[in-house]
Amino acid sequence: MTLNTVTTVSTVTVNLERPLWQYWRAWTKKMHFPRQKQAPKYPLKRPEAGFYHLVRFIRSDLKLNVFGEIFKVTSELHYEYVVATIDVKEQKLKVFFNSSQAEEFDYKLR
Repeated sequence: MTLNTVTTVSTVTVNLERPLWQYWRAWTKKMHFPRQKQAPKYPLKRPEAGFYHLVRFIRSDLKLNVFGEIFKVTSELHYEYVVATIDVKEQKLKVFFNSSQAEEFDYKLR
């Protein structure tokens, strides 16, 4: 019997080349929330670096909706889930499918 390098356990995908204790540590880590009960009443400072990751389903119209902005994608992504990553520093929107980059768009943050 041979093991694949990637397998799915329940609904979690596990890369077998990565030590299992790393997954266990992530699953058992406690979540931390801000101490204050109310949201700030003033606008927060815009980030200058970092990433926003979104999971989206591409339908037959081949449109990717990111916060109300529409991006046309290739027909290869028809009826597939993709990960859209906004790179704040580069001001780019990168679309990934099966761990490889499928598209890239300019994305200016307002």
